[in-house]
Amino acid sequence: MPHCFDSNGNKIILEDPPIASSGEGKVSKTNCKIKGKRQLAKLYHQNTRTPERIAKLRLLTQNPAADPNAGKGHISFAWPQSLLFDHQKNIVGFLMSEIPGKNLVTICSPKLRQKNKLSIDWLFLHTVALNIASIIEAIHQYRPYQYVLGDIKLENILVNNQALPSIIDVDSFQVSAPRSRKRFHCLVGSEGFTPPELFGKDFKKEIQYPEQDYFRLGVVIYYLLFGEHPFQGIWTGQGEPPDKNQLVRQGFWPYAPQNRRFIQVSKRTIPLTILHPQLEQCFLQCFNDGHDNPSQRPKDEDWVKALEAALGELEQCDQVDSHWYSRRYGDCYWCERARDLKIDIFPEIISFNLLERFLNKKDWKQADLETKVLLLKLTKGQTKSWLNEQSIQSIEVKSLEELDRLWRKASNDHFGFSIQKQIYLQTGNQLDQYNSQNYQKFGEQVGWWDKTTN
Repeated sequence: MPHCFDSNGNKIILEDPPIASSGEGKVSKTNCKIKGKRQLAKLYHQNTRTPERIAKLRLLTQNPAADPNAGKGHISFAWPQSLLFDHQKNIVGFLMSEIPGKNLVTICSPKLRQKNKLSIDWLFLHTVALNIASIIEAIHQYRPYQYVLGDIKLENILVNNQALPSIIDVDSFQVSAPRSRKRFHCLVGSEGFTPPELFGKDFKKEIQYPEQDYFRLGVVIYYLLFGEHPFQGIWTGQGEPPDKNQLVRQGFWPYAPQNRRFIQVSKRTIPLTILHPQLEQCFLQCFNDGHDNPSQRPKDEDWVKALEAALGELEQCDQVDSHWYSRRYGDCYWCERARDLKIDIFPEIISFNLLERFLNKKDWKQADLETKVLLLKLTKGQTKSWLNEQSIQSIEVKSLEELDRLWRKASNDHFGFSIQKQIYLQTGNQLDQYNSQNYQKFGEQVGWWDKTTN
C-alpha cells in the first residue's frame, strides 16, 4: 500500500483511492491517530512542492492558532498536525485531523437541506454564522503571524449537527514569519468571494489584509441566512447581465446606493428587512460603504456582536416549530412566505426514527402514542391536538404508507392502517357511510373496547 512517514519517522499508510484531489495535491485517509483523532494526509503533487510552499507549511505546523472551541472537544480548523516525508526525507505534505460534517453548500441550500433531510432552521443558521465569525476572529487575533484566510468559500467550511463549524484548507492561509518578516501569500481566490479591490491583482505578490476576509465573511453569512449570493437578482441595466465577479467588482447588488442599483430583488428573494437591524446594517456597511473603502467593512467582532443581538431576538413561530423569525419584524415571515409563494424553505422535518425504535422493541403503547404525535405533525400545522376530516386530507399519502409499512413490518402484518381497513370492511362497514352497529363490531375486533361492554 502507498505510504509515507511522519515527523517522528512513523510509517503512515495511505488508503487508496484518495477521497479528494485538486490541482495542488490529493487527500487520503490514513491509519494514523493524533490525540485520538483520525488523521487525513494531504500530499502535494510533485510540481507543487516548491521551496516556498514547504517553508510555509513548516511555519503553519509549528505555529497553530488557538482553537476557540477546544474546550468543547471540537476542531475549529484542520490545522497541519505533522509534516509528511517520503523515503528520501523530502517533505511531501502533512497530516490533518479528519473532521465530520456537512459543507456549507449543503447547509445553505434549501433544496439540498430537504434532499438530505436536514432539520435546519433559521436559529441554527444564525448560530452557525455566529460561530464562523468567532472562529475567524480567533484566527485574526493570533497577531504574531498575521494570519489571513484568503480563500474563504462554502466548500471550505464544514458544520456538525451542533452548529459548530470547521474551516479546512488551512494551508492556503496567508501567514507572516515574525523574525524574517517573510510573508507567504494566499495563492488562490474563489468566484463570488473575492473583494472588489483584489480583482486583477496577482495573488502571488498581493498582500492581503483582514479587511478582505471581512468581505468574504459577509458573503458567507448572507449565503447562510438567505440561501443565495448577495450579488444576485434581476438585472435592470443595459445589455447582458454581468457575471458574478463583475457584479461584485462594480458593487451592483439589490441594496446598493441608487447610483449603483442595477439589480432588483425577485419575488422569491428574501428581503434584508426581515433581519435584526444591527445585522442588516452590517450587510449595508460591508457591501456599500466597504465597496470603495474596505476599512469601512464590519470587522469579525462586529459581525459577532450583531449576530449575538439577532439571536437574542429570534422568536419561534407558534404555528410551525421549524420557523424562527426576528422579533423586530413582527409576524412570522416564513409563514407569510409559505402562504404567498407556496414555498417553505424551513419545512418541519418529521422523522419516523423514534416510532421505529418503539416498534422494534414491540412497545405497542409507546408506538401508538408516537404515531398520534406524528399524525398531528403531518397535518402541517393545521391542528395541534386532534384530527378532523380536513386535517386528515392534508396528510401526504406517502407518509401514511410509510407509517403503515412500519407497523405491518414490526407486527408481522397484525397492525397497520391497511390491516385495520381490511377488518373495517370485513365487519360490514363502508368507507363512505357510518353504521354504529358495524363500527361497534370493528372496535371490538381490533381491541378498542371489550366485547362484554357497551
